[in-house]
Amino acid sequence: MRDKKIILGMGLSALLLLVAAYFGANYLPKQKQLPPLLLMSSIPMAMGEGDPAMLLSGEAKPYHAFVKLSEDYDVQQIDDLAILKTSKTKIIMLAQPRALSPEELVILDDWIAKGGRALFLADPALAVESKYPIGDKRRPVFTSLLSPLFKHWGLEMVVSMESGDVELDYQEYQILTQTAGYWTSIKGSSKNSICNIETENWVAICKVGKGHAILLADADLMGDEFLDDAASMLGGNDNMALIINLLKKLSAS
Repeated sequence: MRDKKIILGMGLSALLLLVAAYFGANYLPKQKQLPPLLLMSSIPMAMGEGDPAMLLSGEAKPYHAFVKLSEDYDVQQIDDLAILKTSKTKIIMLAQPRALSPEELVILDDWIAKGGRALFLADPALAVESKYPIGDKRRPVFTSLLSPLFKHWGLEMVVSMESGDVELDYQEYQILTQTAGYWTSIKGSSKNSICNIETENWVAICKVGKGHAILLADADLMGDEFLDDAASMLGGNDNMALIINLLKKLSAS
């Protein structure tokens, strides 16, 4: 009799666990599914200047910009644009990426023209801090190497003569960065792109076929020196708020 009570008790306990699991799965708030975002950059945003082991040990940390992006997007950092041929993701951010081959530039241009959305952060003189010396392949690209694509669309980036920290405005956003460039219009070779340079000439907005692109002549605004806790204590800035807003604007366009 005692054995039967034990078995019955165990059965009731198991049943209660199943009921709790069922109601927990159906009534507890579900984790929000974030929209996907492709990210291509020579700046090691996901791991900092370290490897996975250093990231786990705390010796390396992701950039603050990557952490902020990951709060709103499921970020996939890529290094091969061939993924655009098969990916269902419709938006990509290119923040001072490596040099792209002519074939890759064609892939990117074609992908945008077919309805893709792209946010470019192209810096004429990147000043993001790096532990690697100039000339080291692991160091982020110093100057944007996407000029063939920009010229194809009818834009040319010019280096500003201002050096050091620079305050920029765009709409209601106040941006703190270093040595930003600006855009000028030239005769492009593309027949399906229209680019407009904003009043704040470091921002350009392009309609490319069925797609859209927003171009910033700066990438330093993603640097940790402008987004870390020390920067916040000094009053902060709208750097990441602008980036998130532009990505959402592209998604809605």
